[in-house]
Amino acid sequence: MSLEGAKILIYPGAFNLTTGPAHWELLFRSRALDNQVFTIGVSPSLNEFNSYHAYGHSIVCNPWGKIVKKS
Repeated sequence: MSLEGAKILIYPGAFNLTTGPAHWELLFRSRALDNQVFTIGVSPSLNEFNSYHAYGHSIVCNPWGKIVKKS
């Protein structure tokens, strides 16, 4: 998509509490840098009452792989 002119790639995700801390930030920073685009990862926040515990931590990275915003 970046080769066809995309400037922003937006991905939904719900990494768990094991893979989230290990991979979430690294993957979005890497894809932003690899493709020279902004990447946005959106994730549901942790809800202890759900059966699945999502990591949360939505993120925005710039084309240099720098985190612009995370929550």
